[in-house]
Amino acid sequence: MATLKNSLVGCICVGRTCASSNGHKTVRLGGCCSGDGALKTAVGYCASNSSSGAEITAFGTKALQCNTGGCNTGIGSLTLQCGSGNCNTAAGHNSLRNITTGNCNLGVGYYALKNLSSGSCNVGIGAYAGKCLTTGIKNTFAGYNSRTCSAGIERSTIIGTNSIACASYATVLGTNSCACSDGIAIGNGVCSGTSTTRWGSTYNNTCNCVWGTWSTFSDSRDKTDIVDLTDNLGINFIRKLKPVSYKNDARQSYVKLCGYEYGTKDGNLKVDKRNYGFIAQEVKDVVDELNIHFDAIKYNEEKDEYGLTYSEFIASIVKTIKTIDERIQVLKTKI
Repeated sequence: MATLKNSLVGCICVGRTCASSNGHKTVRLGGCCSGDGALKTAVGYCASNSSSGAEITAFGTKALQCNTGGCNTGIGSLTLQCGSGNCNTAAGHNSLRNITTGNCNLGVGYYALKNLSSGSCNVGIGAYAGKCLTTGIKNTFAGYNSRTCSAGIERSTIIGTNSIACASYATVLGTNSCACSDGIAIGNGVCSGTSTTRWGSTYNNTCNCVWGTWSTFSDSRDKTDIVDLTDNLGINFIRKLKPVSYKNDARQSYVKLCGYEYGTKDGNLKVDKRNYGFIAQEVKDVVDELNIHFDAIKYNEEKDEYGLTYSEFIASIVKTIKTIDERIQVLKTKI
């Protein structure tokens, strides 16, 4: 056991092979602790063992062991073990362990942001949060195993257990959900595509209420290629549609709750609430028959799932009403 107190520079070092030659206002507790650096506190075997770096706080075995950056804090074994980045904070075993040049990152939890290297301004809270990120910037991961499948994404926000950002600028709020670039997914088990917002899962279909209405931008200065609707997108289209009522009996529900293969179901999970609308495949048949372009029909190839954007039907309905009114006015002139 070696104990050294230097009243001139304020260095305290306690532990086997513990030394600090030029450390100013330095406190070290633990075996194999050495190295220089000012304003440094290190507690644990080989904690903050580098020969440089200032304003360092390291608690735990090999916390900031060979890290040479400044203003870093590591609490837990192997946190911020090496690298030269500054202003990083890690709490939890292996959190931010592989950081190299990244700055201003926060990792809290077991293996949080463990593989981050040169990325900066990222937040990972929860065990394994952001574990696959390496070079990405300005991302937030909160929740157990919240992560990305692309190591270099940026500006994504992922909140929820096992949720995933598939690309940059993704936003996810919910468990087991995912979003692609510029996508927003809110709810349990929800996945949104590129530049798509998806709100609610197959279970959230009983009562959805908001105290207000959604607004969609409609400024003429933000539009181009404006064309009046023809009768094929008006009365010819509307007269061929088949309105129906139905109950939801989602295939994905049977996968999650019954362990069935996707597409297999027995009707036991259908909901009581009755909905009113159209069948997407039937609308597609009408579109194909009339040989028109109608983007209200959505298809998710990964899940083999069709959907409809009902707001897109409004223009066709208005066109139909105007056509009928014009014909009525013509008839009135003949009476």
